[in-house]
Amino acid sequence: MAETVTTRFLVATNEGVTQLSSRRGIDHLCEALPKTRLGRTARALLRSRLLSIDPAQPAPTQWSPRLLHLGGAPEALQRVNEARHHVLLTSAAAPCDQPRHAQAARLVARVLAAAMSGDLVDLDSDQLLAASPSPGGTTEPERFVLGNEWIGVFVTLAQERDAEHCIRVGTAGMHRFALPEVMASEVPYGHMLTAANILRALAFRLLSDGGIPAKFTLDAGDLLRFWGARPAPAGRLSLRLTPAESDCSGCSKALAVLPPTRRGTGLESGRATGCGDPVWWEERAAEAMPKLVSASPE
Repeated sequence: MAETVTTRFLVATNEGVTQLSSRRGIDHLCEALPKTRLGRTARALLRSRLLSIDPAQPAPTQWSPRLLHLGGAPEALQRVNEARHHVLLTSAAAPCDQPRHAQAARLVARVLAAAMSGDLVDLDSDQLLAASPSPGGTTEPERFVLGNEWIGVFVTLAQERDAEHCIRVGTAGMHRFALPEVMASEVPYGHMLTAANILRALAFRLLSDGGIPAKFTLDAGDLLRFWGARPAPAGRLSLRLTPAESDCSGCSKALAVLPPTRRGTGLESGRATGCGDPVWWEERAAEAMPKLVSASPE
């Protein structure tokens, strides 16, 4: 496991930029942080060497190419890509300090974005973050919920040979918790939601357990836990996890989801011929996973 992990946020703004990385700027941000337990953690982090705010840079910057492929609302993405200035916030933490450290860093980033009238980009999950619902957009929930924009789930066309009419689904953001991303390739078009939900549930379980088994039985109730909701009775799904390359911009390592090995199905070598295993996706995966796009935390 890595000794330290980083979390990076970028503020894209058109405002005249005050250098908030100065001592006076840090004091201003500390005063703007909410008087909450997480706010106190963020204040201590902001005054430490574990968090840095780079001076504002005129766009385009080295981050500009990545901003073209973010997840987010089209109008907001256009605003981000047309912004004249970029400010980078980076925090470092030991894996054992996550996710609390990442929560505190994101709270600082929200306060920074509000101070600069900018949009906040999570460079680890490749997402444009939604504004906080609080006045001024400067709060962060005390309770950590993985489904609260901590990872992105992205869908692309599968690149594998003989995988026509298939998609590839993968996460971005797990590496900030010292865990590999999770992905599924050769997914039949009709099972995009099922694949995305398998990855969400698996991401929750990996973060909760802190281990990486080769064989795994997924509790479909973990999908609701991913969103912080009360789990309902749900199915179970046997999986194999094998090392793979990630599509995430900030991490090269992933775990690929595969059906259990079954003799005579073409899966013994770790992959099926053609577009995955349509029977497994239809009869096992789709039946086990709830058909949910999102859920409200409780």
